[in-house]
Amino acid sequence: MRYRIEGREDVVSLTKVPLVADVPLANKKAKTAQGIVVQASRNSQMDEVFRSLRTNFLFMMKEKEKIILFTSSISGEGKTFLAANLAVSFALLGKKVMLVGCDIRKPTLGRLFGTSNSKQGLTNLLRVEHITAELIQAETCNSGIHPGLDLLLSGPIPPNPTELLSRKNLKEVFDLLSEEYDYIILDTAPVGLVTDTLQIARFANVSCFVCRADYTPKADLAMLDSLAQENKLPNACVVLNGVDMSKRKYGYYYGYGRYGKYGRYGNYGKYGNYGHYGMYADSDYGLRDDNSIKK
Repeated sequence: MRYRIEGREDVVSLTKVPLVADVPLANKKAKTAQGIVVQASRNSQMDEVFRSLRTNFLFMMKEKEKIILFTSSISGEGKTFLAANLAVSFALLGKKVMLVGCDIRKPTLGRLFGTSNSKQGLTNLLRVEHITAELIQAETCNSGIHPGLDLLLSGPIPPNPTELLSRKNLKEVFDLLSEEYDYIILDTAPVGLVTDTLQIARFANVSCFVCRADYTPKADLAMLDSLAQENKLPNACVVLNGVDMSKRKYGYYYGYGRYGKYGRYGNYGKYGNYGHYGMYADSDYGLRDDNSIKK
């Protein structure tokens, strides 16, 4: 009767695609007004979760590869939240990062960063026959979170989204962004609902499929396996989001408060063991009053 994913054991048993992180629910007090949990000059558990995720993605990419795509099966699984916080984490490394809103049907990225600007963005560029660096600069803005993080929002919602994303100038946009930025993170539409993401995935170096504990149907992981085998989601991996550590049942999966084990995920066990993050705040490495995770 349990048809939704409950914990990492479900994910590992249901898909051959490697699980690279499981992300707990953040405490509301740890979030900014816009929902960003990664912050400069802080060493909380949530910061460490995204550092670990960032490290795993770096291992998955070859030299000079820089495009990371986030998608999911349905809406509400937290892909925009993960993409935004990972982008902040990369920016805190001193990297120049572009976060692109590629969900041009139901954009939410702007709201996460506290902007209602729907006039600038990607769809304006895709209507142009020839893309230039100046045109891209005119459609982008700074995130307001970190000087190294810029945003290319989705722009005005078009009547023909699939046709627009299939145009050759999408490649021109990514090529020009690659010349200017160290990392490009794409927030795309749910791949289980529309085909838009498969048009964009051709240019991705890592495809991150987000599922959510107590929310994503188990059957959706079969779709992920199929897309990965057909290379429609190149270099695919899974992130389990929204693990509610305040619920007793997660003691079965995570050891009653010990937050997961990073490393030993599928074929990516060689990345190392990142330890028990439930104990991180009590160690000499973390904040003793850490309240970043809901528990």
